[in-house]
Amino acid sequence: MLGTLEVTGPRGTLHLTSTRERVMLALLALNANRQVSVDRLVDAVWDEDAPSTARGQIQICVSRLRRALKTAGLPDRITTRPPGYALRIEDGELDLQVFESLVTEGLAAAKHEDTKADAVRALEQALAIFAGEPLADIDCRLLRSVAMRLEERRLGATEEYIDLQLQLGRHHEVIDDLMSLVAEHPLRGRLRALQMTALHHAGRQADALATFQEARRELIDKIGVEPGAELRQLQMEILTSDTDGAPEDLPAAPDPVLVPRLLPPDIADFTNRTETVAEVRDLVRAAGSDDGSATPVIVAISGKGGVGKTRFALRTAHELAAQFPDGQLYAEVRDSDGRPVSPERVLGRFLRALGVPGSAIPDEIDECVALYRDRLAGRRVMVLLDDATDEAQILPLLPGSGRCLVMVTSRTRLGGLSGAHRIHLDVFQPGSAVALLERLLGHERVVAEPTYALELVNQCGGLPLALRVAAARLNARPHWPIGRLVERLRDEKHRLDGLAYAGSDIRSSINVSFEDLDDDGRLLLARLTLCETAEFPDWVAGPLLDWDVDTAADVLDSLVDAQLLDVVRTAGGTRYRLHELIRMFARERLATDPTAERLAALRRLIAGWLFLSDEAHRRAYGGNYTLIHGGSPRRELSAGLVDRILADPMQWLDDERTSLLTVIGQAADIGDHESCWDLALSMSTLFEARSYFRDWRDTVEVALPAVLRAGNRRGEAAMLYSDGTLQMNQHRLDSAGARLAAAHQIFADLGDPHGAALALRNLAWLDQAHGRMDAALDKYGEAITALESAGDRAGAAHVLYQMGYINLERGELDTAGRHCAVAREIARSIENQRLIAQLQTLQATVHLERDELEQADRSFSQALRMVRASRDRVGEAHVLYGTGLVRLRQGCFADARAVLNEATGLAEHGADQLLVGRVTLAIGAVHAGQEEADLAVSYTSRAIALFDQLDARHWRARALHQLNSIAAQPG
Repeated sequence: MLGTLEVTGPRGTLHLTSTRERVMLALLALNANRQVSVDRLVDAVWDEDAPSTARGQIQICVSRLRRALKTAGLPDRITTRPPGYALRIEDGELDLQVFESLVTEGLAAAKHEDTKADAVRALEQALAIFAGEPLADIDCRLLRSVAMRLEERRLGATEEYIDLQLQLGRHHEVIDDLMSLVAEHPLRGRLRALQMTALHHAGRQADALATFQEARRELIDKIGVEPGAELRQLQMEILTSDTDGAPEDLPAAPDPVLVPRLLPPDIADFTNRTETVAEVRDLVRAAGSDDGSATPVIVAISGKGGVGKTRFALRTAHELAAQFPDGQLYAEVRDSDGRPVSPERVLGRFLRALGVPGSAIPDEIDECVALYRDRLAGRRVMVLLDDATDEAQILPLLPGSGRCLVMVTSRTRLGGLSGAHRIHLDVFQPGSAVALLERLLGHERVVAEPTYALELVNQCGGLPLALRVAAARLNARPHWPIGRLVERLRDEKHRLDGLAYAGSDIRSSINVSFEDLDDDGRLLLARLTLCETAEFPDWVAGPLLDWDVDTAADVLDSLVDAQLLDVVRTAGGTRYRLHELIRMFARERLATDPTAERLAALRRLIAGWLFLSDEAHRRAYGGNYTLIHGGSPRRELSAGLVDRILADPMQWLDDERTSLLTVIGQAADIGDHESCWDLALSMSTLFEARSYFRDWRDTVEVALPAVLRAGNRRGEAAMLYSDGTLQMNQHRLDSAGARLAAAHQIFADLGDPHGAALALRNLAWLDQAHGRMDAALDKYGEAITALESAGDRAGAAHVLYQMGYINLERGELDTAGRHCAVAREIARSIENQRLIAQLQTLQATVHLERDELEQADRSFSQALRMVRASRDRVGEAHVLYGTGLVRLRQGCFADARAVLNEATGLAEHGADQLLVGRVTLAIGAVHAGQEEADLAVSYTSRAIALFDQLDARHWRARALHQLNSIAAQPG
C-alpha cells in the first residue's frame, strides 16, 4: 500500500491491470479483516456515476480478484460477509499495519530518556517501508483522501524521527535532510521549526532566523497567513536566548533601558471588525486623560477557537502602537501543544526584552512580578497576551501602572479580570464571510461562483479560521473551482478532514478548548450531539449525564465558558446551540462513548421528552384526558423546573416542535417503538390545537411503520387513531373513517375501552359531518358512557359539545343549551381553557339561533377574548365566523363582511377547509342581503364547490338552499 499497489504471495507477485480491481483490492486492504459493503465498493469504483449494473459488476470483479490471489498462492482471502466482502490479512502481511506498529513502538519508546535511541531505530525502520507515494497507481476520489492521510502520517513520523535525532544531539546529521524536506513542503510549520532548531543548536543563529523569515514570506505569499505559534515562539526564544556573560572581575554594566517591539506583523487581509477596533481605540483615548494613577486599561477579547481573536488583537495593537512609545510586549500564553505557558516563563521573556539579563531574573515568581512592574512603572507600554487559559495565568502579567494597555485574548470570557472591558467576537455573518473569501481568493474567483461561495461560507459556519483554511486549499490548487471543494465538504463525516491544510486545522483548534474541559464537560459535549436539532433547552444535560438538572447545568455552563456552546435567547427562554463544526467534532468524540452508554443516554433523553409532553398535555387539557399512554418510562423533572418550562404549554410546543419530531424519529431508529408511538400520540393533541398538520403527519409517518414492524398492536391502534383524527381534521372523511374503524376494532380486541371510546367519538363526528345525525348521536351516547367510566372528563365534555351542535342543527335549542351547560361545568372544573372557549362559542350560537342577538354578541366577544389569550387561531376563526353571522342578522353588512374576511384568513392559515366553506357561504349571504346577486351567487357557488370537494353533504345542502333563495329574489 505504501507505494504502488503490490501483492506478493508464495507463487510470485500479483499484477492487476484492471483499474476497478486495483481500487477494490486497495479498499478491502485498507479495511483488512473488516466487512466492506457493496455500496461502498460501488462508490469507490464509479464515484457518483455508477451504472445500473454496478452491483453485478462488483461481483464479477470479486471473482477475478479471488482467482488472481489464488494464482499468487493466496487462496480464500476474500470472504463474503453480507452486505459486502472482507479481505483476510494475517499479522505482518500488510505494510501499512507494520508501519503503524513500528511508529507506535517508536513513539512509546520516545517517552523515556533511556530508550530514545530505540525509538529512532523503530521510526527509521517504519519510514524505510515506504516505497513512494501511498497508493500511487490508484485513481479513485475516495482513496485519494486516504492516500493524503497516509502521506500526512509518513510526514508526521518523519518529523518525530528528526525531533528525536535533535534531542540526541545529532544536529549536524539532520540539517541536509531537513533542507530537502522543507524544499518539498515549504508550508509545513513543524519542518521549519525543526530546521530552525537544528541550525540554532549547530551555532548558525543567523541562518535559523533567516529560515523563519523565509517561512513567513512563503506563508504570506501563498496562502495569506502568518507563521503559527510554534514558529513565532521559537523565533522569540532564539532572539532572546542568553549569551555568555562578562568575566566576573569586570564591573557589571547598568541594565539597559530597552524599548521592546515584540508584536508580530500586522494582518494584511483583516476583514470586518472595524467598529470593534474603533471601540478599543476610543477606550484608550478616554483613558489617556487620566493622571496615570488609575489601573491599567485591560481589554479582554473572547470568542470560540478560530473566530479571529488574535487577528483582531494584532490589528488593534498595530493601530494603537504609536500611542505606546515605550514598547509593545507580546506573548502566546499557550505552547504549540495547546498547554498553558506558566506566568514565570512569560515574565522571563518579558524581562529579558525589557533589558534585564537572564542572570538577573529572580527565581521566585513574586520577585519576578515586582521587577516586571517596576520596569513598567511610569512607562506607556502595550502588553498583548494571546490565547489565555484563565485569570490565574494573566494576573501576574498585569502592569501596575495606569499608563499601560493590556489586551488579552481567550476562549473564555475571563470574568475574574476586575475592571476589564470585555469584547466578544462572534462568527462572521454571510456578507462579511464572503467579503473575507474575496480578499483571500480574489474578487473574480468568488463572483464567478457566488452560490458555491455562499455554500462554502455556510459549511464553515462563518468561522474565519475555517474560511482561511478552505481558501488556503483553493489557493494551493488554483485549477480547482470553489464548487469542487464545496462538494467534498458536503460529507459531514469528513468535513473536518477537509478543513485542514499546511498546519492549520479546525479539529486541532477545537481540541484545544475540548482538552481544557474536565471529564464531565467532555462527556456532555459529546452527548449533546444526541440532540439532533440546531437548538436545545438546558434540561437535556441532566438525562445525558444521568444527573439532576441543576448539577448538570453547571457542566453545561462550563461549555459556554469554553466557547464550545452558544447561548440563544428565544421567546420561551434560554436555549443552546452547537456551532456546526463543533458539533461535527463532538460527534467524533461521541463515537468513543461505549454504545451501551450512548444508547442509555438517548433513552433517558427520550424519557425526559415523554414526561414533558405528558405534562404539557395535562396543563393544556386540565388533566390526563382524551389520551392513552404506553408503558415507556418517564424521567421526571423537578416541579419548579417544570413550572418554568411549561409556564405556557403552547409556547413550549412552538419552541420544541422540531426537537419533538426529531426525538420521535430517534426512538424509531433505535427500535424503541413504545416510546415512539407514546410520544407521537401525546403530541397529536397539541398539534391539533395549533393546526400543525404537517408536523402531525410527520409523527404518524414515523411511528406507524415503527409499531407495525414491531408487531405492537396497541401502538398500531393508537397511530391509526391519530392518523384517522388527522384525516378528520383535514376533512378527508373516507380515509379518516377507515383508519378510525380499524383503530376502534383493535382497541376493542385488546380490551382497551378508553381507546375504543376515543375512536368511536371521532367515528360519530364523521357521521355528523355526513349528515347522519341519528347514527352520530347513537355513537356519541355509547362513547360518553365509556369515557365517563374511564374518568376522561374532557373527552365526555367534548362529546356533549358535539351533541349540542347536533341539537342546534335540529332546532332543539333547549337541549343544546343543557348539553352546553353540563359540558361547560366540566371544562371549568378541569380548567381546560380551549374547551371552555369552544363551549362559550356554542352557547353564543344558541343565542344566535334564538335570535337573541345582544346576548349572542356578548357571548362571542367573551369567547374572542379567550381564544386570543390562548393564541388559538382556529378557535378565533370560528368565533369571528359567529360574530359575522350576528352582524349579518343585525343588517350591518359592511361590518359582517369585514369580520368574515378576517375569519377566512385565519381558517385558511389553520387549514380548516370546512370552516373556509362555511365562511364563504356566509359572505354570499351578506352580498345577498345587500342585493348584490352576482357576488352572492359567486360566493355561494364557491362554497358549494368546496363542500363537494370535502364531501360535506349537510353543508352542501344548506348552500344549495341559499343559492335557490338568491335565484328566487326579484330582479
